[in-house]
Amino acid sequence: MKKILILLILLLVGSMLFGQDNKAIKSGNIMIGGSLSGGVEMGSYSTIFDGEEVTGSKVNILNIGLMAEIGYFIIDQLEVGAVLRFTNDKLSNPDNSDEYLSQTQIGIGVQAGYYFDLGGMLAMYGKVSAMYLTQTDDYSGTESSSSGFQVIPEVGAALFLNNNAAIQIAGFLNYNSISDDEVDDVSVNTITYGIKIGAAIFM
Repeated sequence: MKKILILLILLLVGSMLFGQDNKAIKSGNIMIGGSLSGGVEMGSYSTIFDGEEVTGSKVNILNIGLMAEIGYFIIDQLEVGAVLRFTNDKLSNPDNSDEYLSQTQIGIGVQAGYYFDLGGMLAMYGKVSAMYLTQTDDYSGTESSSSGFQVIPEVGAALFLNNNAAIQIAGFLNYNSISDDEVDDVSVNTITYGIKIGAAIFM
């Protein structure tokens, strides 16, 4: 976390020293971006059976994700568009080493982001993505399929290399709600936290 704060401070100082007009986030422009997220995170999940929570525990989550997005600036600084996300998670129970859940997800949906121009090369942004998910589960050797939705709010910084390209780093919260396609009244809800690094092209 300290390294991230130091990086954000350096980006801010750089924008002050080498300032230039930011034309990338103007109305009518298109943004195409991609990002990678990963790391070991802490989260929690609950299983809902017949409308009642029957299990719940903290888990260790090894998360690797890829995201691609495209957006159109409908006004200065505000873009809306589509998003595609692929993730692979492995959840393990710290109280039982033989119990695990491996999940592969594909999500498609919409996203909207607002960029706060700080002048020069730097902008901060807030973004929300909402997606429909399909998921393949491997629960301690037993496979199943499920579907649901995912909501990801994020806050980050964009370092513009020029008027057409930027490097982006963000912290995000990931909320999933998944229902088993084969068993009624069974759902899993997870909330995890992470960091992602990516790049975007503006044109």
